[in-house]
Amino acid sequence: MRKRITGVLLAAVMAASLTACSGLQTPTAGPVNGGDTTGDNVSQETEDTGDAGQESTADAGTETTDNTNPGETAEEQDGNASAGGVYDMLGEDWWKEVYLEFITTELPGLISEYDDLKTWTYGFIYVNDDYLPELVACSGYEAAGNIVVTIIDGETQYFQTGRLGLQYVPYGNVLCNSDGNMGYYHDFVWTIGDSGFENIAVGFREDEMNENGYTGNVIYTWDDKSVSGEEYESNLDALIPYSKALSFCAGSLYDDMIAFLEGSGPRDYKEAYLDAMKRIRDYEGNTYPAFALIEQNNGDPLLMASNDDSFVFASFSGGILQIGPSWYFPTESDYTYDIIRIFSGLGLVESFTAYTESYNNSYSYYRMMDGSLLADYISSDPIRDENGELTYDADGDYAFRYYRNGREIEKAEYMDFFKQYEEEFFQQLTPYSSEATFIDYVSGDAMEDMLKK
Repeated sequence: MRKRITGVLLAAVMAASLTACSGLQTPTAGPVNGGDTTGDNVSQETEDTGDAGQESTADAGTETTDNTNPGETAEEQDGNASAGGVYDMLGEDWWKEVYLEFITTELPGLISEYDDLKTWTYGFIYVNDDYLPELVACSGYEAAGNIVVTIIDGETQYFQTGRLGLQYVPYGNVLCNSDGNMGYYHDFVWTIGDSGFENIAVGFREDEMNENGYTGNVIYTWDDKSVSGEEYESNLDALIPYSKALSFCAGSLYDDMIAFLEGSGPRDYKEAYLDAMKRIRDYEGNTYPAFALIEQNNGDPLLMASNDDSFVFASFSGGILQIGPSWYFPTESDYTYDIIRIFSGLGLVESFTAYTESYNNSYSYYRMMDGSLLADYISSDPIRDENGELTYDADGDYAFRYYRNGREIEKAEYMDFFKQYEEEFFQQLTPYSSEATFIDYVSGDAMEDMLKK
């Protein structure tokens, strides 16, 4: 027997979602299948499913896979371990049918009549430790946010984020919907319990205003209680350690996810990239004449396409073809210094921006895995005095505040973050026509010939 509990549909709240976040409804702690318990008028629903899956761990922007069975001995686990992601999960393919039914049957009833599920993207993340991936359906725009789906005791259950911000700790069993706008921001923290998704904390950060406008102060509220900024950050970090968190950015295209779930997708990366090239040659309004394969230490290579202004990657990970968004190559600027590199062995793309006048630095690390584009962010901001002048630390260097995924960290943790990449081989990403390129580009026809061999 199926159990279904449906809240207010997105169609009824899209107009309100586009306004200030002060209209957000506060989640009520408790299981999702107990009613409408999320922010931004979220819908909930449960379906029949089952339980099986696979495990992976992540640190510093990467996520690795561990195919083991908790009922096996260590020797049996070693013998059964393999490198794939979702593709190599233990057990039958019943869970694919469950997610296929959710996307094709249930999800259409949860979106606006003006929306199109083929414009959404879909990927897997690993939240708890039940060897089963969670599915994220990403609308790609703030008003609709994401829908996160899991399988508990033979039923699919989900919650919907208020806006797009979605962070999680792989296998830490914690997610955070951290987002907002116009001076009103929220942190809704979730876990997967025996009954499904449970909201375990609600935080709000509001820029204080008076008759003259913003005062520069921030009002913090945690579970309906007024707290200081230090208490707020401490409470949040205790639940979701942002030094271990990843941000979900986007997923694979609708047709590619459906093909994977149906079992009709490509069998290997060569077949996958031949399919991808039919679309990438003219993709998102850009024409790509040059291609390259970027080898990785583990797993299949990435496919990269380039023109003079932009590039795009395709990945075949966990048996899922994923074509990423188009990225623009950095251009010269008087205000910023920008560089994009790939740590090819790790399949990790680093985007770095240094602001020459303000001395702010920001790094973003992206990886495509199991149909998901995941990100890890780290940055530094200079500390200035009341006159706006730069200050100095005890060593006589400029003083900075350091951040990991939006949360302040110590300088030592900031410096340690980069040590993991010191010995890794990287290549700067440049257009195919650049004389300084380090990438072995070939024409589209030549790449197709390579993939057909």
